[in-house]
Amino acid sequence: MTDINESSKDMKNLIQKMDDLPILPNVISKVMKIIDNPYSNADHLTELISMDQSMTVKTLKLANSAYYGFPREIVTVTEAVVVLGFLTVRNLILTSTLYNIFVNDVQEEREFDRRKFWKHSVATAICARLLVSATAPGQKEEEEAFTLGILHDVGKVFLDTNYHDRFTAVMRENRKNKKEPVYLVEKREFGIDHAEIGAMIIDKWNLPENFFEPIKFHHMPDKAGEKYMTAILHVADIISKFSAANFDAPDINRQLNAEAVGTLKLDEKSLRTAVQNLEYEMSNADLFLNS
Repeated sequence: MTDINESSKDMKNLIQKMDDLPILPNVISKVMKIIDNPYSNADHLTELISMDQSMTVKTLKLANSAYYGFPREIVTVTEAVVVLGFLTVRNLILTSTLYNIFVNDVQEEREFDRRKFWKHSVATAICARLLVSATAPGQKEEEEAFTLGILHDVGKVFLDTNYHDRFTAVMRENRKNKKEPVYLVEKREFGIDHAEIGAMIIDKWNLPENFFEPIKFHHMPDKAGEKYMTAILHVADIISKFSAANFDAPDINRQLNAEAVGTLKLDEKSLRTAVQNLEYEMSNADLFLNS
């Protein structure tokens, strides 16, 4: 692992590489502006989606999926946007675009498995949305939680892309010693962890400011000023790794931050219910998993 001087050089090098980050595709920036504009309507979003054949197909496919179970076929993008809602369509566009950036172009097998990474990101996103629904329901907050779940480990992709050999060594060390969280191994190797890098990327991409703290502190929620959404992301990140069959309350509780659990007022029953609901939702999430 690196010494202090090498870590200092790493930080300078990492900041330079941040300047070379690809900007988010134009379509996401436009979607964000439409949704944040109180004067926007379904026609504005429909027009944008209709310019992209692939996105048109995916929007209609989601609206007609068993997941939503509408009693009749949705045949136009306008209708799909109305029945799904702005925020759901935004998440579809976001996940589809990020899948292409993070996963689609990587063919060879790696220690850091991009497809497993993506499955975990989607599971965390769905779980975060379920937790908000159970603790403080509201569509805006639920869809914000979903977006945070999709983005929470984006720093890992940055490390794998820009420091592939060293990040591979980090992943191997973590696999050998599973008792030590991967973010601590990253911190030792790079002087920074994937959560901190993820927050820097959120800032670089000009995503909403309230995304910054939940991403940065999702492994250490007690350090965040934004307690609620950081706690949501922290809990979702951990319990999304469990299934109903391997639910282990003591193991989950060992991994969870007590302050985050207290913020959300969760008990064993509510955690078990969240895992069961997540399992059902993931069985219907093909469109998000294979974007």
